[in-house]
Amino acid sequence: MIRASVLALLAAVGVGAQAQAACRHIEVAALVADNAPGRTVGGARVARDLLVASAEVTGAKAVAEGQDNAVLVQFTPAAAARLQAYTGSHIGQRMAVLIDGYPSLVTEISGPVGAQGIQISGDFRAQSTSLADSVNACGKAP
Repeated sequence: MIRASVLALLAAVGVGAQAQAACRHIEVAALVADNAPGRTVGGARVARDLLVASAEVTGAKAVAEGQDNAVLVQFTPAAAARLQAYTGSHIGQRMAVLIDGYPSLVTEISGPVGAQGIQISGDFRAQSTSLADSVNACGKAP
């Protein structure tokens, strides 16, 4: 699970309570040093090769997480296994969740990501539903 207060970040990429369910592409990338091969997006230096490409996202859904809300982003089995292996062997390093190519969340890897996908939680009830709908609008069913 990735814990964050992402309300302002979601608003920055146009995901909000009033937003239409326009297709939002989710990707996951490793962060790299400034002098390492990669590309700079939104001020973050990410690896050239994505850990999870948007075509590997199978869906998303808003879920309750205690007092907070969350978005569970689900991946193909191959992408989930790759991300789980990467995060398990790169604890302490950082990765980014990109929404439409923008690094909406940068987090330190604290352990392997679950095989079910990435769960982003925080205080953003309306935005969690809107983001899930936007990911699913890309033609992928949860």
